[in-house]
Amino acid sequence: MSTPSHLLNRIKDTRPVHEQFFRGLTPPNTPYYAGNYRGEGFFCLKDYRVQIRSDPRVGHPPNVVVREMAALAVDIEDALRQCDFVWTVPNSIFSQSEKLAKVVSVAVAIFVYFLEIHPYANGNGHAARFILIAALARHGIYISRWQIDPRPSDPPYSKAIRDYRSGIRGPLERFVLSCI
Repeated sequence: MSTPSHLLNRIKDTRPVHEQFFRGLTPPNTPYYAGNYRGEGFFCLKDYRVQIRSDPRVGHPPNVVVREMAALAVDIEDALRQCDFVWTVPNSIFSQSEKLAKVVSVAVAIFVYFLEIHPYANGNGHAARFILIAALARHGIYISRWQIDPRPSDPPYSKAIRDYRSGIRGPLERFVLSCI
């Protein structure tokens, strides 16, 4: 069983998890696709751009991915430490439902921003779902109807993510809550 500290480290840097998921599943002669970000110094990743036609906000330029992921790791640690505090506050101050809502809100925000950066050439959805599931598990919250693979069905999944990026957070947060 993973400790909260171990989960935090895996959430902050998904490269070992990504490498494990995709080892042996990369194109020929590109094993470095597994476990490395776009923009890292590998021939095919250094200038690897991604684009999602349905949402042009997705796929930050490869030359900023490593820096943005390092900044996201700092933000993740801070946000999850705040959740740790909220989780330990007596229920007379924050009810269990308020605590759950806070942790889900933070986990979903991390999940969506990770997907926006789109740090990997492939497998971003798997890594993002791992982040969400691990962030919740860190607080003893377990998803019963949503796995890393396969991806959740559309609707509501993709639209809820796009809506979240547009400031409509409720549908994705309610979807995650419904999976607990």
